Amino acid sequence: MKKSKTKNAKARSPKQPKPQVDAQLRSLRKEIDRLDREMVRILAKRFKVVDKIGKLKKKSGMTVVQKERWQELVKDRHSHGIKSGLESKLMTQILTAIQKESIARQRRLHRK
Repeated sequence: MKKSKTKNAKARSPKQPKPQVDAQLRSLRKEIDRLDREMVRILAKRFKVVDKIGKLKKKSGMTVVQKERWQELVKDRHSHGIKSGLESKLMTQILTAIQKESIARQRRLHRK
């Protein structure tokens, strides 16, 4: 026997949270929003330091990529991330993205 369309549609609709759960979700989401803003602020601050390093490297005639330094940094930050409960793959992705942006910024400075 077939179920009516109304019952099927109702069964598939998401369950609405109770008011206290909804309030908790709003509070937790506000915390996520605050942390995301802080993360962006810290990244922007980090890249300002990267720019200073790039200018200093250019002035000193150094190459953009300092392989040994990067290897030390990756090992340390990756280890710290794992100890903090983050997945290895995520740490690799984050560090790779930061490295690519750091190199791109410093190369732009070197071309000026």
